[in-house]
Amino acid sequence: MSKVHYHFDHVGSYLRPQALKEAREKFANGEISQEELLKVQDELVKELVHHEVENGLQVVSDGEFGGTLISYRT
Repeated sequence: MSKVHYHFDHVGSYLRPQALKEAREKFANGEISQEELLKVQDELVKELVHHEVENGLQVVSDGEFGGTLISYRT
């Protein structure tokens, strides 16, 4: 009996971390600048991508934390 191999990649939204939700709310209320919001967002995306790579994903995503980005590792 032969084995069936399935191939799939995750490319979609992740749940937004609480820190990102709070930063977006502060930005909407004028409590932080867009630059400060992007700094928080960028750091969280770096953590997410590191986690994806660490777990062997060949396609990584920013989780749609700030928009959409798909990057193919080579």
